Amino acid sequence: MNFFRKLLGLGPKALSNVRPKPATQSTIKEGTINYNMDNVYPILTTGKTTEYKLNNEFVRTVHQRENMYADLICIYIFMDPETSDVNGQVDAFQIITENENEDYVHTLRINSEINFDKLDLPFSFWNETGQKLDYKILSCPISPSSTSKILSKKHMLEAHKMLGTDELFVSIPLSDVIFVVRQDLNDDNFSHFLAIHNYIMLDKANKSKILCEDLFVIKDGEISGILPFEQISKELLKKE
Repeated sequence: MNFFRKLLGLGPKALSNVRPKPATQSTIKEGTINYNMDNVYPILTTGKTTEYKLNNEFVRTVHQRENMYADLICIYIFMDPETSDVNGQVDAFQIITENENEDYVHTLRINSEINFDKLDLPFSFWNETGQKLDYKILSCPISPSSTSKILSKKHMLEAHKMLGTDELFVSIPLSDVIFVVRQDLNDDNFSHFLAIHNYIMLDKANKSKILCEDLFVIKDGEISGILPFEQISKELLKKE
């Protein structure tokens, strides 16, 4: 039996269909391209990423702690509207900052946040567990931009309104998956939500997309605290 399922008393049966459905995604490309600030966006990744270049790059550390699987960091991409296909998919390029200065990187951050607030990536109520839930979960279609919603006060205020609460728990277990629930769930519902979070993170098929094992506390649209799960960190590190 999976360690966390045993820990939470959920039995041997595995959860099913626990990832949101895919959305139109961007393809990360390599190459040189002229870009403008109108199409720059923040992307969350980790210090262990192999998808993005991190050496000598300016990165924003969003969350780190001792014995964590990997630091959670933010970098910036340019989504090229000229490459949009019939499905709305566009090419995306990492913005390389190793030869830039801190003022330029600050400008990138400000513009990326403005652009992201305008992005049409709404939350919706989610339940793909195959079970009747006694609580509400918000998510949005699988996309590299989904997890960046945690950085946006505008998007998180939308979640507050939909769930009717001033405090939230946010799970970003994978680089393209986000879940949001009320912070005041009862013990049974919180255990169930945590089981979903754990199951996704410890699924071997998701190893390349692992983002963060901890839960984030959101108050008034902004990160106000962290709920660390060191046992998940240990399990992830053992699998390396």
